[in-house]
Amino acid sequence: MVHGMSNTSQGPGWWLASDGRWYPPELWTGPPTPYAPTGHVSQRKTNGLAIAALICGCAGFILFIPGVLAIIFGFIARGQIRRSNGQQTGDGMAIAGIIVGFGWVAFLVLAIALGAAHSNSGNSGVVNPAILLGQLGVGPPDHVGQQTTRPT
Repeated sequence: MVHGMSNTSQGPGWWLASDGRWYPPELWTGPPTPYAPTGHVSQRKTNGLAIAALICGCAGFILFIPGVLAIIFGFIARGQIRRSNGQQTGDGMAIAGIIVGFGWVAFLVLAIALGAAHSNSGNSGVVNPAILLGQLGVGPPDHVGQQTTRPT
């Protein structure tokens, strides 16, 4: 027998191991730990919805739907980050997504309002980007993109 182990208990203090053998009290090391300590602190993770809010905010020019999603994802992410007790980061990305998302929504509202104003002036009601940018003063002049009639 190795280290005084036995197939039967030899008295008080002897303990039954998982291999089915009895060991003397001097070999007892304590109960097994459920996990091995790693010695490092868990790292903080960036909230996925905060990343999604920033990406959707940047992609808001595509039919403006991502701009609305950026606002929704940003507010949800900020709530999750606050409730995570410091385990999640990304609050700045969530705020940026919210701000850019609101910017795209404001631009959409402005485009619809200017399109409605144009539809009253004989236009087909479709917002021409060149006309819209010209009215905002950041693009070509108002006459670009409009049909011209030739004298006959």
